[in-house]
Amino acid sequence: MNRCRITRQFLRDIITGVKSKPKNRKVRLFIEKWAPTVHQGKLYHGNLRVVPYEDIDSVLKREAEQNGMPLSRDGAFHYLKKKYVGFKKRQINTWLKRVEQLQLIHKRPHRETRVNTQNREGAKNYFMKNNKLNLGVDLFAMPKPQWSSYAFFFVAVLQRSGYTWIIPISSKKATATLTALKKVFRECKQLFGREPTGVSTDDGSEFKAEFDQWLKEKRIKRRVLTGRSTMTWWVEKKNSTFARIFAVMRNIHGFKKALQLTRDKVNNIQSRVTRKAPVDWTAKDFKESQKRYNRKMPQTAKRRKQPVFSAGDRVRYMLKAAQGKAKFYKSYEGMRSDKHAMWSKRVYEIAAKKKMGHGFMYKVNAIYRFPYELQRIEGTLVQLEPDKKPPARKPKPQRKLPAVSAAAPRMRRGFPPKRPAPVEAPVLRRSSRVRKKPVRFGYS
Repeated sequence: MNRCRITRQFLRDIITGVKSKPKNRKVRLFIEKWAPTVHQGKLYHGNLRVVPYEDIDSVLKREAEQNGMPLSRDGAFHYLKKKYVGFKKRQINTWLKRVEQLQLIHKRPHRETRVNTQNREGAKNYFMKNNKLNLGVDLFAMPKPQWSSYAFFFVAVLQRSGYTWIIPISSKKATATLTALKKVFRECKQLFGREPTGVSTDDGSEFKAEFDQWLKEKRIKRRVLTGRSTMTWWVEKKNSTFARIFAVMRNIHGFKKALQLTRDKVNNIQSRVTRKAPVDWTAKDFKESQKRYNRKMPQTAKRRKQPVFSAGDRVRYMLKAAQGKAKFYKSYEGMRSDKHAMWSKRVYEIAAKKKMGHGFMYKVNAIYRFPYELQRIEGTLVQLEPDKKPPARKPKPQRKLPAVSAAAPRMRRGFPPKRPAPVEAPVLRRSSRVRKKPVRFGYS
């Protein structure tokens, strides 16, 4: 049904046909083939809600702002197909490219080709066979003060499934990392029935002392991985993914809600190696062998060509903060402040282009620029915004005042009781009426 182009009018005709009688032959054949149902005025195919073509953008916007939809094409597609019918990868990709926040943290385009040094991906995952619940742990330094008053994120990733925990901590001490690790162990046992069987970290001081001693008491060996070739690469990869999502969510929501949505989005991204999202893994999956896909790698990668633009195309150009960086380039820093911005907020049109060697240079904002410094912008811009409806406030419970008794006033310690004020006698007023002298009878 995903390949069907369902409009709002056709959707209304189907709902009417399911309730009473089909309007025409087209509606009747659709109902006979797909057997849809109607619930609370909405059309469903099984447990999936059918979305008309005109409502795709609004549903994408709501899911990106308020729910756990990943902000990538494949991740969003596999998340949406669990809930809806009517979304295609091309439509999702077009909409994501229109989101202004994602344009401002767009990864820097490539400049050179690369050569693969190994023939098979995942060649160093040998310890995943014995320790299927191997946990990789790392600390992510918080960009301050724009993100939070916390100093670090404690990031823990199950290597086999990619399930990720992101916990903010205030210091780099071993006691702080141990508190976060205990929380991860508890939640892992609740979700997958077992605690992690192995822990991999770097050689930082935050993973020694109390941290290491607690693992020894549980008879869990901590693997210390150092160097670029053996470091906890699966955690470093998740660091980049969650930081890009959190940078967008932090500018829309508060810290607490942004962190919750970031966790949901990261754990809903389907892996191209296992073809499962981390939230889809169960305790049974860890006991059985899982097939791995897309592991073969060519010795020389396919050469990427530079994009070709035309005069009049709408683009953003790369700013100074993104140029000249190699080792410490972080695309998510573009959302920290104006000083860290990677791309121009204003969209420009290409005024002219000229030949330069084997390629072209383009005149944008009165300066000729290389094609890898430009980002093409198509369609109308989309702004991710917070929920406009304020959260409903719970009415405050009214305090019951104690009943006032007619007893004597309470006495203060160490002080004599106050004497009551003397009561003055009422003043009697005499009448102003003139009284006559009384007449005595029998006397003269």
